[in-house]
Amino acid sequence: MYLKGKSGVFAMIYGGTWETLKRNMGVDDDIAKAAMETFDKSFPGVGKAREKTFDAFCSMRQPDGKHVIWSEPADCITSFLGFSRYFTLENRICRAMFELAQKPPKGWRNHPVKVWRRDRVQTAGGAVSSALYGAAFGLQQANMRAAANHEIQSPGGEICKHVQRAIWNLQPVGVSELFVAPLNVHDEIMCVTHPKYVKKVTNAVRPVVESYRKQVPLIGLTWNEHQDNWAEKKGGSVTVKICAPEMM
Repeated sequence: MYLKGKSGVFAMIYGGTWETLKRNMGVDDDIAKAAMETFDKSFPGVGKAREKTFDAFCSMRQPDGKHVIWSEPADCITSFLGFSRYFTLENRICRAMFELAQKPPKGWRNHPVKVWRRDRVQTAGGAVSSALYGAAFGLQQANMRAAANHEIQSPGGEICKHVQRAIWNLQPVGVSELFVAPLNVHDEIMCVTHPKYVKKVTNAVRPVVESYRKQVPLIGLTWNEHQDNWAEKKGGSVTVKICAPEMM
C-alpha cells in the first residue's frame, strides 16, 4: 500500500492523469478518476500550480475540439532557487512538426495511397499529418511534465549537491589519504568516511541543510553516522532528524 500510494501521489503531483493511475496502480477507471478528483479537491493548490505550469508550456490547443492552433509556449521555467531549465529546442521541434502537419508537401497530399485507420480511411497525406500532430503533442506533453518536475525536483537536487560539496571540502586538496568519498543518488547521499572524520561530516552537513530553512520551512535530512552497507540506510544512529528530504 505504501509503494502504490507513493507512486500514485507522485504521479498526480508530476502531471499524471487518471489513466496514469490506472496503468501504474492497476485500478479500474472509476477508482482512478475518483482518486484524481478527490486529490484535486483536497489539495487545490497543487492542482492550480500544475495547471499554471501546463498552461505556460501548452504550445498546441484545440479550442473547438477539432482544429489545432499554435500558442507560443514559455521558453524556460525557473526553480525558486534560481536554476532555469530551457525548452528552446523542444519548442522549435514542436513548431516544425505543427507547421508540417498543417501544410504537408503537395506530393504527400496527392499521393493515391489510402490508409485504413481503426474508425476511418485517410489519405496518405492526412495520415502523415495525424502522425505529425501525435508526435508534436507527445513532445509537448513531455515538456509540460518536465517543467512541472523541474519546479519540484530541481531544488532538492541542488540542495543535495550543496551538501555533497560541503562534505568534499573536508578532503585535503592534492595527493592525500582518502577521508571522505560521498556519492549522491537521487535524494540520498552515501559517504564512505574515515572514522576520525565521522563527526566532522555530520557537523558539515547540518548547517547546509539549515541554511535552506527560510526557503523550505519543512526541510530535513536523516543522517546516520554508522552503517555497514547501503541496505542499512533506514537504521543507524540518527544525528539529524526532521523529515525525509523527499518531503521538501
